[in-house]
Amino acid sequence: MTSRAQLRRAALAQEGAEQVEVGSTRGWAVAGTVFAALTDDGRAALSLGIEPRSRMAGELPGVQTTSSGVLVDLDVIDGMALNHWVHEAWRHCAPAGVVEASAHAARAAAEGDDDLGAIGAPARRALHGAGIGSLDELAARDRDEVAALHGIGPRAVAALAAALAERGTTW
Repeated sequence: MTSRAQLRRAALAQEGAEQVEVGSTRGWAVAGTVFAALTDDGRAALSLGIEPRSRMAGELPGVQTTSSGVLVDLDVIDGMALNHWVHEAWRHCAPAGVVEASAHAARAAAEGDDDLGAIGAPARRALHGAGIGSLDELAARDRDEVAALHGIGPRAVAALAAALAERGTTW
């Protein structure tokens, strides 16, 4: 079982996602294309291709397929599965370049292939997704711009500032 808030978090965690109004409720889009939405009756509507749509319907009870994706009751899907399927919907709708950049950022973050210091994985992914893979690239950015990235919290900002200070650089 998951919640509307989990759907929102999962959608906004995707690279380039923005909240949009979809009819009388909210949805989330990437590059102007809605990949996830909350229906009036509280279900998640996810835009998926034919193969993922069939796979999801086979894996979860109560999934209703539509011409453009699926409808799933939030009461029958757990948070991990929701995160996975929201990401699949995002991949289906996002431009290829955005998907490639996000995958590259995730690989680099997972490998710790940077000198960004002791920050958590969400912050590292956010920085890599924004094209920041080193302290030199970080120093060239505005502190407020970096702090506004989804996945960057106050602890990450403090850790990044400390890593810059160790190198004799500041924002």
